[in-house]
Amino acid sequence: MELELASGLVVEFADRERALGQVEEFAVEGTRWPVVVFGPEGCGKTAFLRQAAAMLRDLGYDVFYLHLLDRVFRRRWRIQTSRGSSLTS
Repeated sequence: MELELASGLVVEFADRERALGQVEEFAVEGTRWPVVVFGPEGCGKTAFLRQAAAMLRDLGYDVFYLHLLDRVFRRRWRIQTSRGSSLTS
């Protein structure tokens, strides 16, 4: 899966299929407990979560991703209108 880490910098990650498959499974079936992603500094946790958010958006899920250390708060929302169209920010 590819992820744009910065403007014009696209990185392809390998061996994420199993973990992303689990995220998709959680989205479809739900999970009773929070899911914790952990590992040493620099192992790719943030990149993985960004990939998971992008994948879920591509699958049609509404995703709210907030990285507490980012200085810029970004939000995305989508509202379905009564006519079936959607508004996106």
